Formats: sequence, structure tokens, C-alpha cells
Amino acid sequence: MRRINDYIGIGLTVLALQAAQAQQNPATIQYQVSYGESVGNQQIVRQDLRMGTNEFVFILPEGVKISGAGNNKMVLEDQNGYYFITIEIVPKAQARGAVELMASYTGAADKQETSGSVMGHEGQGIQIRYAGPANTKRLARCLIVGYHELTIEFVMNTCSDRIRAAEQSFDRILLSLRSNENGPVEIVRQTPES
Repeated sequence: MRRINDYIGIGLTVLALQAAQAQQNPATIQYQVSYGESVGNQQIVRQDLRMGTNEFVFILPEGVKISGAGNNKMVLEDQNGYYFITIEIVPKAQARGAVELMASYTGAADKQETSGSVMGHEGQGIQIRYAGPANTKRLARCLIVGYHELTIEFVMNTCSDRIRAAEQSFDRILLSLRSNENGPVEIVRQTPES
């Protein structure tokens, strides 16, 4: 079972930093962790992101923690540091394309264009394999989704022997993501069958 105190401490620290940033930049993302239902021995933890009047909520995958947050970006990392997932929300005018977003990965091989849908919005992406530090094999995948006046950039980066776990966490975030696009955010309660 997750240690709730760890999430509360991280959440309060992030909220304090964001409160200061939000006063300087009203377009800054604000983050909040909320605790939902229990399914078996697992406490469902949801991450709430707000930017202006836009609100997004997703389930924080088990074994994944918030390792960093900035003005428009959140970094999630598995407990062992094998993979990380970033979520960045930017105004459409500042959005990058998938190729541009992944250009920083030097030595990329096996580039594969992808697409996907999040909250009913289609997005374009790219998946690459590249050599990381000490020539380790790594996989990076991004999905860029337009959402009205915003663009949401999702990036997963993992070592090759943790691809399955990273993909499960990445998919969990994408599939559980909800917004206030059509009214208040609808929280889908999890059950043992979910």
C-alpha cells in the first residue's frame, strides 16, 4: 500500500511553490493530489492539474511519484528511477511538433511515427530508440494533443528492460485523463474490474 504521507509532503511542497509562481504568471499550472477510493490494498491517487479555467485529472499510476514540477511541466518517475513521464501544457502558439520535441535525443534510431487519442482529441507522436548514458538502450515516446487553445505534450522515457512497466504507466495516465471541457470533471471510480 502506498505511503500517503509521502504524497502529502510532496503535494504541499509543490502547492507552495506554485502559489508563488501563480502570482507572477497566471498561466502557470497548479497541481493538487487527491485521494480516492481503495481497490483491494491500493489507494487510488489522482493528480489534478489546473491552468487558467482548464482542469485535468488523471490517476497517478502505482509506484510512480512526482519528481518535479515547473511552470507548465510535471515530471513523474517510477520509484526506482528506471523511467519517467513528463506532462507539459503550453499555449498552442508555443507548441512544438513531435519531431522537434524529440530532436534532443541524439543518436536516435528506429523512429516510428504514431498517433493517439486523449479525451477525444487526436494527437500525433513519435517513438524512438536511442543510446543513453554508458550506451544503454532506451526508448522514448511522445504524444502531442491539441486541446482548444492549449497543447498537451506527453513524453515517456525508459530503459529498454522497463518498457512494459513504463508503457503501462503511460497508458494509465492517458486513459484515465479527464477534463472540464464539458462541465465539471467527471471522476470515474475504479473497481477491482477496472
